Amino acid sequence: MCSSRCRTDLRQLADTDVLTGLYNRQGFDTAVDAYLDRYPKAKAVGIMIDIDDFKRINDLYSHDAGDAALRSMACSLSETFQHPAIIGRNGGDEFCIFLPDCTAAEVDPLLRKFSARLQSFSYEGHAHTYTISMGYAAYPEQGSSHAELFRCADAALYAVKLRGKNGVLPYTMHISKEDRSQLAFGLKDIILHFPGAILIYKATGKEEILFANLELIQLFDCTTLEEFQQHTGGTFRGIVHPDEYEAVEQSIREQIKRPGSEGNDAVRYRILTKTGNIKNILDKGRLVDTDVYGQIFYVLLIDESNW
Repeated sequence: MCSSRCRTDLRQLADTDVLTGLYNRQGFDTAVDAYLDRYPKAKAVGIMIDIDDFKRINDLYSHDAGDAALRSMACSLSETFQHPAIIGRNGGDEFCIFLPDCTAAEVDPLLRKFSARLQSFSYEGHAHTYTISMGYAAYPEQGSSHAELFRCADAALYAVKLRGKNGVLPYTMHISKEDRSQLAFGLKDIILHFPGAILIYKATGKEEILFANLELIQLFDCTTLEEFQQHTGGTFRGIVHPDEYEAVEQSIREQIKRPGSEGNDAVRYRILTKTGNIKNILDKGRLVDTDVYGQIFYVLLIDESNW
């Protein structure tokens, strides 16, 4: 028969997320419910967190890199929110924290400081950075049960996403389920249905590609992001036909320096697809300053070959 120590060890394994060592969803729920059963009138704060643009980490580097980011996030949370905080991983890139015996006003400065921190992880000898979004709610004022508390925190998290990510918000009565519906619709519309090839890349250094939607991948006769990255070398230089790159770069720089340009440019050039096809492209871009990546270009590529 299994001893009590054996049963305890098995229960701990069942409640632990293997990748991060934090509570999994089951373990987190059990620990929070146990606390609330014991202290039903205590003040507490529920927090929801996720990594901004986590899919980009997986797509650009690999799922192993994504795992490294998740472990890094778990370590950062454990170092910042110590006992008696209860910390769990909901799944994917989403984490949850229960802070007992405190009010929202008391923890707000800590949450704002933590959300403003640029997180980082190491993969294959290189350091990579990322940001996070956080939403939180107060028990029992905004959520009188475990489930209601984290529904409110989740709504606040997605309100942060609607406002551009990389931040923290408390739950308020103005935040509703419609906020999350609007976010879901917006992302789906952009990723799946936008009628054009979208490219985002760094404006400095090697001009690293940060994002490419499905239509852009297909524009280059590729079927996967990995295939597209390999074909282009993961840089804007690899997008443009080799014979035209220097002229294109010069044209872009001249346009964005003109008074009143507001960082906008438009340029035509050829691309060479993976299958050897040459296509004529209209490139409409905008230079934007960001806190995480510095200067980046948002670009819409239009295939003019068949016009």
